[in-house]
Amino acid sequence: MGMEMLRSHKSLLPSRFFTKDQFGVRGGVEFVFMSTTTNRAVAFQYAKGKGAGTILEIQTGMIDRGAELGWLSLYPHEAELCFPPLTGLEVVGTRVEDGVLVLAMRLNLNLSTSTIDEVVGKRKKVVVGMCDNISVEINKSIKSKKWDTLCSQLNDTDSKVKVVIHKHAEAQLSNIKARVAEDFNTDKVLLDEMKKALSVGSGVRLQRAAVLDQAADDVQDVHDLAEASRSLAKKWREDELVEQEVRLKFQMELNL
Repeated sequence: MGMEMLRSHKSLLPSRFFTKDQFGVRGGVEFVFMSTTTNRAVAFQYAKGKGAGTILEIQTGMIDRGAELGWLSLYPHEAELCFPPLTGLEVVGTRVEDGVLVLAMRLNLNLSTSTIDEVVGKRKKVVVGMCDNISVEINKSIKSKKWDTLCSQLNDTDSKVKVVIHKHAEAQLSNIKARVAEDFNTDKVLLDEMKKALSVGSGVRLQRAAVLDQAADDVQDVHDLAEASRSLAKKWREDELVEQEVRLKFQMELNL
């Protein structure tokens, strides 16, 4: 037997609490937070005011339990416990006690309801998931023959370029994921950070000049390797400009 919770009502309960539905069930769903107490005296005090009072007598179980609020309440003697929105309440019996209608209830919590932090963090969760997927793609790409060939072109026998590019890309993704959840609830921030993450991934996957330039900066201690990287990056950049011009011309022709 779990703990007994009581909730007082001065207003008239909906008819569904007294009339069985097509499934032979009486009760309803509380759409907002539901306050209860373990103090019977407090519950009956509220119920015995003017007008007819009703008390919901709720049996809790191992899982369906409320949050104890006495430690932060201005009225700790009320022994208040709070249940989350969308709590299901099923009537299993009725009786009259001390002039008050008592409805014995069975309780079911909505365990799938998101917490406030989860709701706030939904957009960040999407971005973090995207960054994690991009990280996997980068790791796979950096180990490909294409990057091995690049290292051979640069006479980079220790694959330093691959190491620094991988490290730099992961640092950029980590910076995106480190932003607080609230930031991503601004549309501009969300779009900018997603574009940034996609750019990091495509830069490594497609071997963009900006990526190689960054590698050149990071391997300046190896002069020949840095110079070779900058020289190749310059050639890549020229190719990218040609590619961009062709793409723009093709787009203009399509629009015509």
